[in-house]
Amino acid sequence: MLTSFFARLLQILIGYTPHFLLFFWDYFIYFITYHLLHYRKKVVQKNLKLAFPDKSKNYYKKIEKQFYHYFARLIIDIAINGTTNKTKRLKYLKFENINEIKKCLSEGKNVMIALGHLNAWTTQIILSEVLEVPVYMVYKPLSNKYIDNWLRNNLHSPNTIFIDNRSAARHILKVSKQGTPSVFLMVADQSPATDTGVHWVDFFGINTPFHRGIEFLATKFNMPVFFADILYIKPFEYTTKYHLIYNGEEKVESKTITQRFANVLEKAICEHPGDYLWSHKRWKKVIKY
Repeated sequence: MLTSFFARLLQILIGYTPHFLLFFWDYFIYFITYHLLHYRKKVVQKNLKLAFPDKSKNYYKKIEKQFYHYFARLIIDIAINGTTNKTKRLKYLKFENINEIKKCLSEGKNVMIALGHLNAWTTQIILSEVLEVPVYMVYKPLSNKYIDNWLRNNLHSPNTIFIDNRSAARHILKVSKQGTPSVFLMVADQSPATDTGVHWVDFFGINTPFHRGIEFLATKFNMPVFFADILYIKPFEYTTKYHLIYNGEEKVESKTITQRFANVLEKAICEHPGDYLWSHKRWKKVIKY
């Protein structure tokens, strides 16, 4: 209860800060997490050395600092989601080549958008307002129900529907029968809890387990899959580019789509390495942290 109170208070304080002053929160949260709390600093350092083994100490330190600014922006963006209306928020979000997704929807197809913990990935929930179709955010509900409700209630995306990842197939089947083309958002780079139901693919030269949910659902329901590459343009302004990695009809071998997702995600991370969630133990199945 206390955690939810402080989370709500932080959301209000950040959310109602004028856009041009948000950089104060960026540096405040950066200072707290990096210099005072040293939040998961050893995990961040370990991951950077695993992903970029041949870089210099100066490079690691540079990306490490960039990461903690990204982490601060992530917290700020989540707070903004729940306090800023869609019209105001869309002033700072751009979506390139989104017509490719609209084309699939106009053809009566459901669409899957595969996300990594890259840059402002939480902003994608506003697609329900941009595309004007049902958008489902597939996620694992949080154990803290107060924080979970806080994340679900997004003022800038009131029409986004959050669904338990365990019921994703049932929802896709339902909307397919209804004939209402919809978009399903899935964050697909978490470290799986078990070794069952996963695909082992190459990710930064490391044999890495990925959930096979996107591939399973895409091939079962013939859904095109787009990867969302989210670019940081300037403070709290982002552009998303969508890359088609599966057209919904191609016959593919097992784990092909998963490997394609890993490849485009890796490429995007290499282009802006400071904007990835290096604090999560991505390779805990294969190394000790």
